[in-house]
Amino acid sequence: KTALEVSRLILSLDPIGDPMGTLLCMDIYAVSSKNTSFLENLMKSGLLIGRNPIHSQSPGSNKLGNNSKVTASCLPNLNFSLCLGLFMENNKTEALERMKVTLRTFPCFLEPLLKKMGVSNPRTQENPHNWSAVFGTQLFGGSVERLERHHILRHLSETYAEISFELWKDEEHAALLFDGAGLALQDYSDKTHSSFDEEREVLRKAYGLDSNVYKYSTFSSKYFTETFQ
Repeated sequence: KTALEVSRLILSLDPIGDPMGTLLCMDIYAVSSKNTSFLENLMKSGLLIGRNPIHSQSPGSNKLGNNSKVTASCLPNLNFSLCLGLFMENNKTEALERMKVTLRTFPCFLEPLLKKMGVSNPRTQENPHNWSAVFGTQLFGGSVERLERHHILRHLSETYAEISFELWKDEEHAALLFDGAGLALQDYSDKTHSSFDEEREVLRKAYGLDSNVYKYSTFSSKYFTETFQ
């Protein structure tokens, strides 16, 4: 709880610029302290993701730059952690529905997280969850390959896995991921790729090359584990 309050204080100093990358870690503290309402309010707040404060200080520039419609609700770590927080507070139906949408939107987050949770090879594991069936689909099996080599979502997925996996290792929490993946695949069609709609839309709107989210590429998981713990 103390860590969350400190993070909120730091973010309040420059919420749009977020020079300390607080939005990438405070969700972990919110879930750990069972303060899911904070995450819900943050997601609804419309808080804009601005440029790196260093860049916005140059002459003729502004905090938002050209990409001014990306909000905190676009950050995948907040979406995953909100699902987990809701589940831990026994709002399991809402948690599962949100997990379905989150995994369809950010499928590349699943494999790095599972590996940190101890699933050494998700693409072949069949017990206690049949992950091999999940990664046998294009939605999940090809999710990383659909991203460019240095895409920010690759970086964010590795960072989130590193700092959140302890919260996800519980058997019921792993089941939330598996059940959410199953729901995400229900309407999947290899021929039409209709299941990529949510993913494509969020990539187009929030994660283009001019996205302010790229400022977070300078923050590694090591930064958070050494600085904020």
